[in-house]
Amino acid sequence: MGQPTLFELARQGNLEAIALLINRSLQPHSITAKLIRHESCLKILLEGAEVPPQSIAKSLQKGIEKLEISTIDRLEIHGKQSDTHTLTWTKTVQLAPPKPSSKLPSIQIDSAEAGTTKSRPRPYFALALLTTFLAFLPLGIAALIFSRRVKLQYQKQDYEGAKSASETAKILCIVGICLASPFYLAIGFVAGSYSILITAYENQIDTLSQSQAKTAIEAINRSQQAYWLENHKFADSVNQLQLPIQSNNHYQYQLIPTEPDRSIITATATKPGLQNFIGIVYTRQAKSVAQSSDFLKTASLHATICTTDLPITPAQIRIEDDKVICPSEN
Repeated sequence: MGQPTLFELARQGNLEAIALLINRSLQPHSITAKLIRHESCLKILLEGAEVPPQSIAKSLQKGIEKLEISTIDRLEIHGKQSDTHTLTWTKTVQLAPPKPSSKLPSIQIDSAEAGTTKSRPRPYFALALLTTFLAFLPLGIAALIFSRRVKLQYQKQDYEGAKSASETAKILCIVGICLASPFYLAIGFVAGSYSILITAYENQIDTLSQSQAKTAIEAINRSQQAYWLENHKFADSVNQLQLPIQSNNHYQYQLIPTEPDRSIITATATKPGLQNFIGIVYTRQAKSVAQSSDFLKTASLHATICTTDLPITPAQIRIEDDKVICPSEN
């Protein structure tokens, strides 16, 4: 009578033979098994570079049941990574009673079960961060916790737990964003209203400044006429007219000495969108005025204001037939 085969030894409950058969079947999947026996319970520790999938326990159960070991009625299977001391998962299996069989069984691991790894559910980590910092802080923190739990549950091969954590993180983010939306809408409304008010205020200031500039030019024109009647010449500066008119943030005023028979004052806008003004005071017969007092009358002086959208220079002003020709508006 020859030596018993490996399968016969395994059927007899030989622990080394069972371990050898299991490790042979697990070798293609880079998984190793360590076995110990406690009474009728066979404890199997599965280790690998990655956590062995829980589905492999079903293949081990089928293989052990085929061996029909009468002294073993229960399996306790554990899975963990090789470089850790913590068990990732544990599964207890009750074996079916042995059936009479003449064949020598073998333990085979289903490659589909051993190699199948479900994809990890989406953790929504980035969305949880946005919810935490830009939306609702408490719900954002809770979403971050569940986002982290997705990875932990997935590493434990608990796909249902990972999926549940993913869904919870997503719901928390959505609720947090919904709660924060009215706040941001209110901020947007306030910011929009403030912008409209500021624009309206600036437009009002521009309109007022434009009106003041035209009024200032009219005042200077009148003062030049009075100065001419008193001094037989035009003033060379606004200070000589003793007027409280100065340049500001909206307009620059400049009294430009040109010819003896005319005075030109410009109000040049410093902001786009404001009109520019130029005031002209001139005499019909400047040479005769200096020789005879008959012409020293207001009627002998003429004043005009030109208005344009672009700055204008004295060279653009023409006087033809005692009429001022203002430059084109464009």
